[in-house]
Amino acid sequence: MDFYVAFNKTLNRFDLKAIDLARKTDLSMQRVSQFKDGFNVRVDTLQKLLEVMPQEAKRYMLTLVAEGETDSPPSTGG
Repeated sequence: MDFYVAFNKTLNRFDLKAIDLARKTDLSMQRVSQFKDGFNVRVDTLQKLLEVMPQEAKRYMLTLVAEGETDSPPSTGG
């Protein structure tokens, strides 16, 4: 799953506001909105956003990216 898709799903699931994350990271709201819309961001920008997220939200987002799934359990194969 793309990072921006996982980011949007995480914001929705944990009721996080992009403006709050932007303020906590000193990133511009425009930059955070661009990421939400699918524009590429630098690794340090992504890292800043992850650092200010609650631990559970961060874990959820990274799991979505790693598994490439939305909310489905991982495939068992076979």
